[in-house]
Amino acid sequence: MRKEQFLSHPETKKFVQYFAAALDGSRRIDFRHSGGSDARISDALFRYAWPHRRATIHAPTGDRDLPAWSGLEANNLILQELSSGIRRALTRRIVQHTELNDWSRAILQWGGVLTGRGNGRWLESMSRRRGLADYFRRATNALKRDDELGISALRDLRSNAGMTKVYSLLLDDFVIYDSRVAAALAWLVYRWAQHERVDVPEHLRFVCMKGRTTKTRMKLRSPDKEVFPFVVASGPVENHVRHARWNLRANWIIQAAINHRGRSISVWDSRKVEAALFMMGEDLSLAVNQESIRC
Repeated sequence: MRKEQFLSHPETKKFVQYFAAALDGSRRIDFRHSGGSDARISDALFRYAWPHRRATIHAPTGDRDLPAWSGLEANNLILQELSSGIRRALTRRIVQHTELNDWSRAILQWGGVLTGRGNGRWLESMSRRRGLADYFRRATNALKRDDELGISALRDLRSNAGMTKVYSLLLDDFVIYDSRVAAALAWLVYRWAQHERVDVPEHLRFVCMKGRTTKTRMKLRSPDKEVFPFVVASGPVENHVRHARWNLRANWIIQAAINHRGRSISVWDSRKVEAALFMMGEDLSLAVNQESIRC
């Protein structure tokens, strides 16, 4: 599907209008969570806090400490440095693959998803084979297109809750599509469909993901597992392509909501929307199970 085709769909237009109203505050969301209720999406942004415990990010330029429950400003300072660093490393005339690997690992450290397996092992392998720069160039070229054809043609694509963090710092207006952001976006579509009294159209059924830990699995990360099914972004390349497809649609729809009717909602950018969704998606249990939803 092309971006223009996706955004011009009548149901997409209606949801974008709904989402935009939620962003500018003219529509309440009344999102219930363990700490209370977010009347508006801006309330979720206001309570942004990460990481859950103190983190030390080992960037090539030196260690960066991030206290537990740091706010958006402190996190953005780290992310700006990581973004500048990995972009600079990728555009060098002679790429230092070790440096590129180190920036990538630092990003995963910030996201709390760096382990000796999975993405961490894959990055090490690609770096040893001196293939990381070529891969990132091909992947980012596919991910910044205004269609889904590029990612479908990339037979070695790696797209999951970890690598989306790396891509988000390599590309402008590319949101992190992890289990929490996916859950919140699905909840907003779910709520919009209730408001419209319609079934959720197939092209807006954002796929969801389970959390990584046993403790997190007890938290609800989909508003309706039949409509917004859980997927696994690992294994065959088709699973990675599917994750990337919904990441692209999330990028497109968030930008469309921010720029609805040609007027940018100045308080918002894609990173802030992502941060608000991240907080909402931590657990949907109370938001889904509340007795009544004011639409």
